[in-house]
Amino acid sequence: LNDEYLEEIKKRSKETLGYFLEPKELFAYIVKKAKKEIDGSDNFVLEDLKSIFNNIENEINNLLIKLNLSHKRDSRVGYEGDKLLSGGERKRLNMALELLFDPTLLICDEPTSGLSSNDSEQIMDILEEISSQGKIVIISIHQPNQFIFEKFDKVLLLDKNGTQVFFGDREEAFSYFNTELSKITKRKTFIEKKKVNKIPDYFFDI
Repeated sequence: LNDEYLEEIKKRSKETLGYFLEPKELFAYIVKKAKKEIDGSDNFVLEDLKSIFNNIENEINNLLIKLNLSHKRDSRVGYEGDKLLSGGERKRLNMALELLFDPTLLICDEPTSGLSSNDSEQIMDILEEISSQGKIVIISIHQPNQFIFEKFDKVLLLDKNGTQVFFGDREEAFSYFNTELSKITKRKTFIEKKKVNKIPDYFFDI
């Protein structure tokens, strides 16, 4: 962002920017006794939380409920090769770590990648709720289904090499490529149906 790595910006402004990638290493437990563990120095996330929340346990409880993780409160996260949480649960836990700082801007790098359709939609429901609270949520995503695509307010479509081909309201995206659609000869009727039904795969066909 402005020629600066997001991680560097995040270190200076945790209450402004939340940014999560694919979950790699998450601390071993979903913290049953947060007040006890917060005094340790092994995990920078818990150390940061100490200066932000007076009652860390309540904040964690609220997030676990919000992200549908309360039933896993005392579960181990596991590690690569021995994952004790599902992909969707790990994604939601990773999201929770960012939401603890209540950022104004949340950037999500492929939050639905590798998840089932059900888990993907659950993640998007949570992000939609966060957006409805006045937060800015920016998501990078590949081939969203129709349900997920309809969650977006604005859409930025990128072609090869990151070339921008469209930016604007979601509804406008389908009519934007009318000229390109008129030049198509193969499978045109099939592609036109995707446009009418507002199926996101239409953009890949174009």
